[in-house]
Amino acid sequence: MRFRRYLDILFVFILFTKTTFAQGNSCTDDSTAGPDDPHSFDKAFDADKGYGYVVYGDLYRFDCCGTVKRWDFSIGDNGKIELQIWRPVDKKGKIFKLIGFNEYTVTNKNRKSGFVTFDVPDKERLSTEEDDVIGWYAPGDSLIEYTDGTSYDGIWKVAHDDNLKVGDSVDFSGGLDQGSRTYGIQATLAPNTAPKFDPMPDKKISMDINVGTTIYTVKVDDADPADVADLKMEMTTKNDFFMFNTQTGDVIVQSTITVPVGGQTVTLDFKVTDHCGAEGTGSLQVQIDYVGDPNTTPTTTKAKTSKTSPKVKTTITDKTTTDVKTTKETKITETSVAPVATDKNTDKNDKTTAKPDLSTDQDPSNGTMSAMTGGSSVDAALIGGIVAGIVGLIIIIVVTVVCVVNKKAKVRPSGKDPEKANNASKDNAKNDAKDKPSPTDKKPPSDSKSTMNGKPHVKDKG
Repeated sequence: MRFRRYLDILFVFILFTKTTFAQGNSCTDDSTAGPDDPHSFDKAFDADKGYGYVVYGDLYRFDCCGTVKRWDFSIGDNGKIELQIWRPVDKKGKIFKLIGFNEYTVTNKNRKSGFVTFDVPDKERLSTEEDDVIGWYAPGDSLIEYTDGTSYDGIWKVAHDDNLKVGDSVDFSGGLDQGSRTYGIQATLAPNTAPKFDPMPDKKISMDINVGTTIYTVKVDDADPADVADLKMEMTTKNDFFMFNTQTGDVIVQSTITVPVGGQTVTLDFKVTDHCGAEGTGSLQVQIDYVGDPNTTPTTTKAKTSKTSPKVKTTITDKTTTDVKTTKETKITETSVAPVATDKNTDKNDKTTAKPDLSTDQDPSNGTMSAMTGGSSVDAALIGGIVAGIVGLIIIIVVTVVCVVNKKAKVRPSGKDPEKANNASKDNAKNDAKDKPSPTDKKPPSDSKSTMNGKPHVKDKG
């Protein structure tokens, strides 16, 4: 009992190892499974119709990994037949999985010869692994002849399901055990062919490519057509920018790409492995062009013109109104920066109109202030406003001083105190009035008393 349990554990371990790791034992040319001389089996054949057979004894078991290139078998009748490969699923050898089959139609000519040699076309070759076994199915008679065998030849015979397809599993234990027979059928094998990648042309992309974009689809080829479905692809290069879909072969951008200013070329290496462990390799060169900071979308800003027109109005005491109008135009052009950004400053024209005429061009040649704008448009506008305010203030001060000076020049007496001059003018006016004769002085004086200087005046009689 313990020995039986040990064998069960060993079988499970071998089965797990075979399905998990690549096969290391590749078939050589003319490796075979089945009896050495299948043409000499001519005792009899089963006349039962619609049965399938699986022969799982060591004689019919494959001991390598490869492909079936030829079938040889003895026949007792004509008709259609499926020549099959089965793979054991359980440790007891009762459940098997259909791996594939080749179809052949036995003719009357074949029947006369008593045997068939069927060379399988390259595109129809079945792939095999270690421990796979031979089977067949004929809608009519079983066709394959047999001879007496031993009890070690395990043979299951079961009614065939017409809906059976490749990949399906069948429990043969519900059928008949055809022990002690040796059937005349043999499979000749060929070495496994390693898979290979189709040529990969260089790819060129820009670093601003969208995440999720498929940049290339890797394709593989295998001379063993039955291997294609089980091929395993992988990208052996670790790269943060690209991911590889092992099912479809798509190379996909998985994150935002950043490369140096001069760009960068990335090499992506791939490997493909078939069911026998044979490998193929390939490489894809991806040239990535630099286009700027990938975290910001390049934009182009149209030229902007800001105009500042401050108007300063000053009123002097003599009701003289001076309007000083200063207009400053600053044109700032901003262009997108990738990778180098520049700001271009346009000419600044400061025009000042005043009454009286005090306008001055702001240019370094006449000694007035001139400002160059640089950096961002906000700094340029701020500097321009400050310059315009300073210029306007200077003009106001100059105009005010000039007006005050002109007014004082008009009313200033020459070298005299204004108050004394005013009093002198009044005295002169009084003296002129005394010297001028009044209308009454023209008449002869009367005898009446008169006054002079507030005193009674008596006319001299003598």
